[in-house]
Amino acid sequence: MQRGVQVTELVDFATEDIANVLELFDVLNAGTHGQAGRYDMATLGAIKQRVENGLVFLAKLAA
Repeated sequence: MQRGVQVTELVDFATEDIANVLELFDVLNAGTHGQAGRYDMATLGAIKQRVENGLVFLAKLAA
């Protein structure tokens, strides 16, 4: 029973993580293709790193 709870929590977390990564794709796109200078390079780097880490996490879950 406890394992089921952990799996459910992991699925919920992964679902929220996917939604967050998708939102960050839009943010990253707006920051690089939208208004010039919307984000500084440090912020863009942090967003890029979060998206990359999210994709790696989801890939590990799928394996």
